[in-house]
Amino acid sequence: MDHAQRLDDLRARVRGSRDRGADPRPMVPSRGSRRELRWIRDGALIALLAAPAILAPVFQINNGETSFITRPGLHAIGVFGWWVSGRTFTAIPPYAIGVIATLVAATTAWRKNLHSVDAFRYALLFLWAVLPAFVVMATSYLRPIWLDRYALWSTGALVVLVAYGLTRLANGRALAVVVLVAALLGVRGVVNWYREPAYEDYHALIGDLSPRLRPGDALIFSPDEVRIPAEFYLRPDIRRLELVPLFPPDPWGHFKTGQQHVSPFTEHTVALADPKRYPRIWLIAFNGPTTFTTRMVELNRRYRVASHHSYQGGVEILLLQARTTGGS
Repeated sequence: MDHAQRLDDLRARVRGSRDRGADPRPMVPSRGSRRELRWIRDGALIALLAAPAILAPVFQINNGETSFITRPGLHAIGVFGWWVSGRTFTAIPPYAIGVIATLVAATTAWRKNLHSVDAFRYALLFLWAVLPAFVVMATSYLRPIWLDRYALWSTGALVVLVAYGLTRLANGRALAVVVLVAALLGVRGVVNWYREPAYEDYHALIGDLSPRLRPGDALIFSPDEVRIPAEFYLRPDIRRLELVPLFPPDPWGHFKTGQQHVSPFTEHTVALADPKRYPRIWLIAFNGPTTFTTRMVELNRRYRVASHHSYQGGVEILLLQARTTGGS
């Protein structure tokens, strides 16, 4: 049978199938089913790519760092909304109006065709906005890790949702006015944030410490988490490479977020504190009475406190001078 005959036979079969009311393409997936499979595939891919960012706190934060965290409740959701809005209630109304307008448009698209491209675009934004907070909060019922900042990366989706919703409510000059008002109401939270005193003023502490450092000075950070913000502000000072970190003992630039155990300096650190080798030791501490009181008793046998300064938020710095040397 040549090619022309085979083609005529195929056409006859198709016509016969149509005459009987049957689908002549039973093995070919419909366009709708292909869209459905693509929507599920893309959604699964987004969830897979987002998983590391969502679950990072589970693997990077140890029990000591999160020991103060409790299981979240309704109050935590309200506080999270306050943080997302820029820590100001004035920004909540325009943000809520924009999100609601987008949700109405999304609902219309979903009802019209759940597997359309427009429906998927809306779903992507709402999943981006909600999924990280939901996963971290749900995980916190097994292992409490809920902190607002771990879900703040969803604010990008919030910006898009609010912006799109506002564009559906106004256009032209009216839209410009609406956007300006929303921005000004949000800026209020930023201004208030920077007007508040620092929680823990390591910036001022390191600013006072840097001019007094000498090559060969040793530093103790207690508890160990103190080293992270303190070393951040020490980075511009090239002389830090001439300093000796006694605790934590990691070389400069190697102690990273996630390595801290919120533990005070140890007996081993006290043993390393040799007055002949380290005549001067700087102790940078947070919440000193509970993190180094016992160890200080041991250090005081070989060192004296030459200076002691406290800063906002319970951070402090002590200069320990070897008892066998002169003044500071």
